[in-house]
Amino acid sequence: MQLVEKIKNFKYKEEKIWIGITLTDTAASKICKMVENDKDMLGLYISIKRSGCYGLKYIISKATINKINSDDLIYKYKGARLYITFNAMHIIDGTKVDYIREGVNYVFKFNNKKLPQTCYCGKSFSI
Repeated sequence: MQLVEKIKNFKYKEEKIWIGITLTDTAASKICKMVENDKDMLGLYISIKRSGCYGLKYIISKATINKINSDDLIYKYKGARLYITFNAMHIIDGTKVDYIREGVNYVFKFNNKKLPQTCYCGKSFSI
């Protein structure tokens, strides 16, 4: 995925070099279908919140014009857009986002090899 734009006129305080985010074809296709079915949706919004057994978890929600912030980073792949909070990028960087089947459900799955610990249930992590 490529970083395609910054919202408004955000200026970096220092140069950041990131690997970026990887989105599978399956995940990109699902995001595109979600956007197609919801006229207010621009893509997926990914942030990190303090929660869970190990202290942090990914938060995924609809990106809408009212939700995105001026310092969010926008990644695009095959028409799908991911909006990432700037303050979470140092944790999210290098993450692979997939859309997989788990039992009878389909979920977005995050694979971030630089996270040293995840909880047993797989819903939270520490850095």
